[in-house]
Amino acid sequence: MLAVGVLLIFLLILYVLGYGSGELGFNITFIYLVFIAASVVLLARNFGRTVPAEAEARIVSELRCPSCGFTLQKTFTNGDYISKKDQACPKDGTQTMIQKIFVENSKPA
Repeated sequence: MLAVGVLLIFLLILYVLGYGSGELGFNITFIYLVFIAASVVLLARNFGRTVPAEAEARIVSELRCPSCGFTLQKTFTNGDYISKKDQACPKDGTQTMIQKIFVENSKPA
């Protein structure tokens, strides 16, 4: 796309300087018009496009109680690592350990 734009600007400068006239003036003018029309079509095609937003993702730490096997998830915080002892289990009060850390997409791909 950039190469086409640079070529079009170069050809437009040549045309303005008068290199599009003479014996082959009609043919060169026609070529210039084709390039200009192609650039207008490319610009019109890309005018309304926007970059799609990246899928919103969150990092999750999964905690597991070593005694009863209860699992829960929490949002990842700095300092979390696998096998780190974390909060107390809501069922039996034993300290849970981080079992997994993963990325969870909130929007389907």
